[in-house]
Amino acid sequence: MTPMISIDEIRQVMLCAWDGVDDLVATARKAHFRVDDHPARSRFLRPEDVITSVHQYKAWWQAPDHWRLDQTFFNGRVLSYVTVGDEWTLWRDGVPYQNGSVTRAKETQFTRGDDLIFGRPYLGPAENAQLWAWLNPALWATSCSLLVDDGYQPSSDDVDAPDEIVHVLASQSWRHDLMDRDRANKYKTMMLDDWDRDMDIGEGVNFWQLWIDMKTGFLRRITGESGNGRLWDIMVDSVLINQSSGVGSNVFDRHT
Repeated sequence: MTPMISIDEIRQVMLCAWDGVDDLVATARKAHFRVDDHPARSRFLRPEDVITSVHQYKAWWQAPDHWRLDQTFFNGRVLSYVTVGDEWTLWRDGVPYQNGSVTRAKETQFTRGDDLIFGRPYLGPAENAQLWAWLNPALWATSCSLLVDDGYQPSSDDVDAPDEIVHVLASQSWRHDLMDRDRANKYKTMMLDDWDRDMDIGEGVNFWQLWIDMKTGFLRRITGESGNGRLWDIMVDSVLINQSSGVGSNVFDRHT
């Protein structure tokens, strides 16, 4: 870990992570644990408490208005959400399931009346790209108090490139009014617990552990910790930035 790095430096790198990102391809996995299924608060995790099925994500972004997110759920179901400009399409297991426009979704109040686990049809591509906490470091930088783990030593299950990674503990207590005015105005609508986001990111969580790549500002791992143990663990396997070869020519095709 970089010696004597400050929270202000870390926060600034996180806030700037998406600056200058013209295209991006990222993959992640999320595993859940069964800790909250048991009433004994002092119970420690055992290997059999891990839910081995893994939720997988793959995301593509291409400026200024192309976004796609594929999610493979524990049961094997696959949702693909593609939005380009004002148009969007939702695929289920490779079959077009629903489509429309951002304009129409706003007019019909297509909001959370449906289970919008795939994205937000009433928001454009750029806003959808910023919804997901594992892919938006600024959400954590603006919503949380951060504490650097100065004694961080990578273990065998840790992320790679330890010299570029800082380990941070986060709790949701950061307030926008503690920022300088320009920064507060820029990020005043970017909150981790906003109802428009993935709400279970904070459900049952006392604090989070974050592994932050100081070269890019993006997160490489996030864990949600409860009073009875770890609830979930997200491993961000790859983040490719401005390598347009990683974005295939038909990735954002809404019709094939």
